[in-house]
Amino acid sequence: MRATDPLQAWLDDWLRNAEPGARLPSDQALAAAWGVSHSTVRRLLRACAAAGRLVRIRGKGTFIPRTGPTSPPPVSYRASSVQSIVDWLTEAISAADLKVGDPLPANKIMCARFHVRSATVRQAYARLRQQDLATQVGKYWWVGHPDELARDPAKKAVVLFADRAYDLDRVFDTPELSALITAGETELLRQGYTLHFDYADNLEKQVRAWSRRKSWPHGLIFSGPRVGVLDPPDIDERHQRVASAYRARRRPLPPIVVLTNRAERRIGGVHLFSMSHAGTVVARTLARFLFLKGCRHATYFLGSGKRPEYGVLECARFLAEIDRLNPAFRLRIVARRTVVVRSPARLFDSAPPTVTPSVLERLLTKYRAIPLSTLERNTALVSEFPAEYRNIRAGEALVFVAMADAADALQWCRTQAIDVPDQTQIVSLEHAARFLPRGITSCVPDWQTGGYALAHAIIGDIPLKKTRQGYLPFRARLLERLTTR
Repeated sequence: MRATDPLQAWLDDWLRNAEPGARLPSDQALAAAWGVSHSTVRRLLRACAAAGRLVRIRGKGTFIPRTGPTSPPPVSYRASSVQSIVDWLTEAISAADLKVGDPLPANKIMCARFHVRSATVRQAYARLRQQDLATQVGKYWWVGHPDELARDPAKKAVVLFADRAYDLDRVFDTPELSALITAGETELLRQGYTLHFDYADNLEKQVRAWSRRKSWPHGLIFSGPRVGVLDPPDIDERHQRVASAYRARRRPLPPIVVLTNRAERRIGGVHLFSMSHAGTVVARTLARFLFLKGCRHATYFLGSGKRPEYGVLECARFLAEIDRLNPAFRLRIVARRTVVVRSPARLFDSAPPTVTPSVLERLLTKYRAIPLSTLERNTALVSEFPAEYRNIRAGEALVFVAMADAADALQWCRTQAIDVPDQTQIVSLEHAARFLPRGITSCVPDWQTGGYALAHAIIGDIPLKKTRQGYLPFRARLLERLTTR
């Protein structure tokens, strides 16, 4: 077997599964991860680019070309400098990197980035204004239409429907959904909308009231009974009820956002926010971070508080994502032994009802077939985590679901004269302000961006870049502090 065969096999698999527009790790990172020379990496990537499988842009990186039927054409930095700037900014607005009300980059910055004259940047900004994506106020340019930046003081209503009264409490008892809805409401208020709450059983009654008052909400949000999300059959049922009620009164359907874990198919006029996709983005971000850091093995510590099984889904997602980047990556899983959890098999059996073997298998076989038994085989149960810290190897990454456990591990390493991050690196999948002085690196969902996307899907003022499954955009925040290098 040639030295380049493992890299070639990984690259072929990555190209089959990556989304259009996805960025490949840098040539230097690939060379270090696979133990080959930079020239070997460049030769393989040039061959893929010549075959049209990759696009290499000097100073930007290497990307999957956007050739799908619903994707915009790839940006051509040589064909038209004006259009290149427009495409770049439109992509940033669609991905929520630039938000409504944000200033566009200064003229000098864009000139330096694209190596163009000031007049070219002004033409690009004027073209964005023609598309209602930018507004000039004095010397400065801002993202958004003038009507969006200077709204009428009259408030427009958006209604969030839960299944029953106690389901609303469940939504706000769930930290993830609470953060998402709070961020979405903040953006709605900023844009001149108010968020109201009601129950799905009152839908027809509310429609009659809206019709009688001739005051209709601008948009609707639906959450479900199980941790605040709707399953695919419920999505169809809820959409049919809304469509029937509005059709009977000859009203067009308003924008609708549904909080779900996954959907069987897309529904016209319905925006899907997937909590499962949010977890996948966090796992993908963490996997790419460790891969680029050159990590070849890690220990994943499950559990939060009195729930030793907490984080099982996230662990399965991470295993699939890191295996795609480096099939030779070695992952150990550690959980606390309790009266209920006495074996790895019991650990996965005691997971929440939503974590079934079929769900875990679906996550593990996303890119290639990883047996479910891999999780059990690589899992160790301990009475306390410090018992496992003694097995730390040089260069190993320690990933903790709970930041309190990460802080304890950091303290243990200091007492044992283990240098963090030179000898081992520590990452938490939780962000807790009380541990901020410890300087622990964290990888967490960016609920602010999720709430922004949810709000503007309802408002409908900007084009939002969606995933291939039709989900609203979402990203993770990797806050690198003092425990990684």
